[in-house]
Amino acid sequence: VKEQLNMVFKGEKKISTTEDFKGALKAIPFSKIQEQRLKSLEKDSQPIIQLRKKLKPELQDLVNRQRLTILEAGEVFNVPKSNKRHRTFVLSTLLQSQNSA
Repeated sequence: VKEQLNMVFKGEKKISTTEDFKGALKAIPFSKIQEQRLKSLEKDSQPIIQLRKKLKPELQDLVNRQRLTILEAGEVFNVPKSNKRHRTFVLSTLLQSQNSA
C-alpha cells in the first residue's frame, strides 16, 4: 500500500479531489507496484544480485541436465506449434551438450 500511495503522489497527474485520488489508485496496476518493489529491493541488496549471478549458471546447467534425462526417458515436452524452430534448436543444443560431456 505504501508503494502504491507513493506512486500516486509522485505521479504526473495533480490530485485535487477524492475522485482524482481514487482514479489514480485504480490506474496503477499491481504488476507495476510489484516491479517497483523488486527494483527497490535489488538496489538495497547487492548480495542478492551477486548470489543470483553466481547461481544462475549452475541452475541453468541443472535444468538442462534434468530436461535431457527426461528426453532420454522418452518423455516429450509440450511446445507451442508456432515455435518449431526453437524446439529443434533447444533439442539439438541439449544433445550437443550431452555429447560433449
